[in-house]
Amino acid sequence: MEPRELQERISAFPRWHYRFEFEHGIATRPPDPGMANRHEQRRRYIFEPLLTLTGGSLRGRRVLDLGCNAGYWSLLAAEAHADFVVGIDAREVHIEQANLVFEAKGLDRSRDRFEQGNLFRHPIEGRYDVVLCLGLLDHVAKPVELFDVMARSGPELIRARHRNLALQGERLRGGEPARPRQRRGSRDGADTEQAGDL
Repeated sequence: MEPRELQERISAFPRWHYRFEFEHGIATRPPDPGMANRHEQRRRYIFEPLLTLTGGSLRGRRVLDLGCNAGYWSLLAAEAHADFVVGIDAREVHIEQANLVFEAKGLDRSRDRFEQGNLFRHPIEGRYDVVLCLGLLDHVAKPVELFDVMARSGPELIRARHRNLALQGERLRGGEPARPRQRRGSRDGADTEQAGDL
C-alpha cells in the first residue's frame, strides 16, 4: 500500500483508540497522547507474561480476541506467530480498522479473520487455545456470562482484565458494593456501566 493511501485511509476514521506505527513514519493517533504509554504498559504487564507461559511464542496456537477493537492484541498475537487469530467486536468501525492495520502491516491474511457481532449471540466456530478479553469486561452488562462465552471455545489460557465485576446484580469494588454508575448503551445490545474506553 502506498504511504499516501495508507495515511488517507487512517485519517478517514474519526477516532483511533490504539497507536499503530507503520513504515514511512505513518501512525494512528489516539485522542489522548498518554494512551500509547498506557497500552505499552498493559502489553508488558499482560502480554509478555502470556508469552512466558507459552515458551516465548504462540506458534501452534489459535487465538480468539474478544472485543478486539482495532486489533491491537490480535496483532501482538499474530506477531508472536499464532497459527490463527480471530477478532470479534460489536462495532463495524473497529473491524474495518483492524482489517486496515493487518493489511498495512503486510500480514498473511489467511491466518486471521475479524468479525462483527454481539459476543453473546455470535457463533464462535472451532476451538481456541488462547482467549484474550482485555478491557471488554468493563463494558458489558453480563460479565460473568462472558466467561461462559470464553469457556465454550475450550481454551488452554484466558487473559482477561476488568475494573468491576458484576455478580448476582451487585456491583463490587474492593469487596464492597459500589455506587451505581451512569448507564449507557452497550456494544452487546444491553445496558452497560460507564467505565471508560477499552
